[in-house]
Amino acid sequence: DMFLLEVDGNTCHWHQVEASGDVPQPRFGHTVNCTQFRGNRDCEFVLYGGYDGRRQMFGDLHRLDLRFDEARSRFLVDSVLLCDGVGAPCPRYSHASFHRDGVLYVIGGATFEFGDDPSVYAFSTKDGGKWYRVKTRVEGY
Repeated sequence: DMFLLEVDGNTCHWHQVEASGDVPQPRFGHTVNCTQFRGNRDCEFVLYGGYDGRRQMFGDLHRLDLRFDEARSRFLVDSVLLCDGVGAPCPRYSHASFHRDGVLYVIGGATFEFGDDPSVYAFSTKDGGKWYRVKTRVEGY
């Protein structure tokens, strides 16, 4: 299930979102970043990573196209898988991320492979999608 918290001034409303397309599996510890705001109640997000709480960490990246259907008074989202993990950093959760100028940056997180991983990665949402490792001034601890 997917839910959206709409905040309007001093009021908040939870909405269940009707999802279609390649819908992400249930998870926690993932990040969701707005990549494009198209006006009142319409925007695009990217969802990365997460953990199912049992045995699977995710390294997939989804584009979520959210819109409000006035006729049905309901939020709808179409999900498109941008990257299934191939060529991506190892799957992780509890990371941080932000989107700027067409690039999603993923910072740190917990992985099965490395434990706590302080690495920084970037995914260009403009050039067909490719992951890059970002070199930082201080590598490791």
